[in-house]
Amino acid sequence: MTQEFNDFVFRCIDETLAEVLGATIRDAIYFKEGRRTEDLPNHIKNLLAILEKTLGPGLTRQIVLTIARRLCAELQIAFAEKPNLNLVDYVEEAKNSVLGAPGIRKDTSSEPSGLSVEQSGALMVMSWDCVS
Repeated sequence: MTQEFNDFVFRCIDETLAEVLGATIRDAIYFKEGRRTEDLPNHIKNLLAILEKTLGPGLTRQIVLTIARRLCAELQIAFAEKPNLNLVDYVEEAKNSVLGAPGIRKDTSSEPSGLSVEQSGALMVMSWDCVS
């Protein structure tokens, strides 16, 4: 993942945990994780294991869905709950939606001429070049 996207994912996780659990419990979970919080997006599986052990699978699932919804809302992409996906999967889907699937080049041959697509971090900007 790009560093900008990692930072974005961390912010979504951090804000959601603080809102749902409170800052004190969020910080205790980070302490239990034992890593710098900035590294969290690279260790989501570890975070999920801690949440499930501490809070149980039901509450963990609700937290995962809340984080995934926030992530999708802030990226302005559609969110669809899928029962078999975990947070790692939702983050990967969001990344692929915004940055494109790895190894897949976007086919722009069917797009109207003058359409330009630029990616900067987690944002994709589409613009039209108006030629008279």
